[in-house]
Amino acid sequence: MAETLIIRQYTFQSGTGSDIWYFTVAVDVAGSITVRNIQGPTGAYSYDLAPIPASVVEDMNTAIELVRSGQICSSGITGITGSTGFYVL
Repeated sequence: MAETLIIRQYTFQSGTGSDIWYFTVAVDVAGSITVRNIQGPTGAYSYDLAPIPASVVEDMNTAIELVRSGQICSSGITGITGSTGFYVL
């Protein structure tokens, strides 16, 4: 599998209290958007351990749409973007 050049990536935080998740939304040279580097409350996420909470999946989808629509145009943007403790880091 050939490597793909990532041209932009944005890190997000989702969750509240001790249930904090982090993930990166990346855009490659072809314009494909992917979610990667998922970190759960106990560290790196493994798909075979447990499902990602629905609220975090919803935040991932929101993050993808923010990136796709161009509402996030700089990795320097920070702040709350949702009502459930969803942050752009």
